[in-house]
Amino acid sequence: MLPVPVAGLSPADAQEYAAMVFFAQRAAAADRRFELSAANALVVAEICRRLDGIPLALELAAARVPALGLTALLARLDDRFRVLKGTGRPLDQRHGTLHAAFDWSYSLLARDEQRVFNRLGTFAGSFSLASAAACVAEGSIDTSEAMDLIGRLVDRSLVTALAVDPPRYALLETARYYALERLTATEELETARGRMAATILHLLDAAYQEYWSLDEEIWLHRYALELENVRAALEWATVNDSELAVALFGSAWPLLVETDLHTEARTCYSQVLTLLSDALPKAGLADSGSDRHLRFGAAMRSGPVRSRARRGNARCDGRHSIALLRADAAGG
Repeated sequence: MLPVPVAGLSPADAQEYAAMVFFAQRAAAADRRFELSAANALVVAEICRRLDGIPLALELAAARVPALGLTALLARLDDRFRVLKGTGRPLDQRHGTLHAAFDWSYSLLARDEQRVFNRLGTFAGSFSLASAAACVAEGSIDTSEAMDLIGRLVDRSLVTALAVDPPRYALLETARYYALERLTATEELETARGRMAATILHLLDAAYQEYWSLDEEIWLHRYALELENVRAALEWATVNDSELAVALFGSAWPLLVETDLHTEARTCYSQVLTLLSDALPKAGLADSGSDRHLRFGAAMRSGPVRSRARRGNARCDGRHSIALLRADAAGG
């Protein structure tokens, strides 16, 4: 893989990266009018990032520039395996399509490795080894075996080990799309997404408990990297599992508030609130017997979700709201 520019760089700095240079050379070969410039550098940079700096993917994408242009090409990368099919030119006969390259790598995996790889595709962001193992362990694959299988996928470069402490892992975006395609083909996608959402709820339960006592910076360092997975879990649950959506948001709101995502928190809160008639009556939050429902009740009654409260007030307001709800449940 070629180095890609990180988001936020200036056009001049982005143009220095190897993936940018490679894409520009291939695009110019396909269309003599193409020239990498300050005007198009940021779009090219996003294309390079979305394609993970994979040379074959960049080469096939560059070949589409004459027909699609950069902006339309970028917009269609969610369907990259169709967009980046071969065109019948010598390039394609030599290298095959991007999809064929993944087919070949996937065919080399043992069956259990394939199953774990597929399920890891449900994570929208990076993940810890413990969360990944809990998500993919099922049937003949226990948690310990799942960890070993993830290690093998790292060795095969299908899963990336990130240089962070504590260790985290991720699928490249292109690999993730391939894994989701495999889940769709075997009609396992919704089940796998549900398992991921349940795994994230378990993680958020721990985060919620630690929120009230752990140092704020330590807590954020531990859980802020889960935001993309939290969003994916909430998105799935809001459509497919009302009860899970209520529980997820009840435990997730401190993370949204402490990362200053107030607008997103209020939008998500409003969406989940409409589900309460299906998941749990609003009046029953206090006496539902579920601590997760009490957490959602706290989000309803406290300021951090409804308004842009100061971060320092979030814990205080949340504690007060939960205390009131527990008193209501006890009849006090």
